[in-house]
Amino acid sequence: MNKKQRKTLTDIYEKPTRCDVSWRNVESLFKAIGSDIFEGEGSRVSVVFNKRVLNIHKPHPSGDMKKYAVEKIRDFLNIIGVKP
Repeated sequence: MNKKQRKTLTDIYEKPTRCDVSWRNVESLFKAIGSDIFEGEGSRVSVVFNKRVLNIHKPHPSGDMKKYAVEKIRDFLNIIGVKP
């Protein structure tokens, strides 16, 4: 995991929940920890790590995640044991 990916991980765990976390950075973080990312119909994305699945929508038109999505990602990272 590089410095930018570690910063993204820290941003995801920050409280109060941030709303300026970029989807591109989150996607890069997931790839760095070894997750598989599958794009579905529309903006649906599935992230798979050790048989655990996170279903989420890619943000659009801006690239920044909404607070509820960041919280969902934080919960998923907690479950799979990835912490800053």
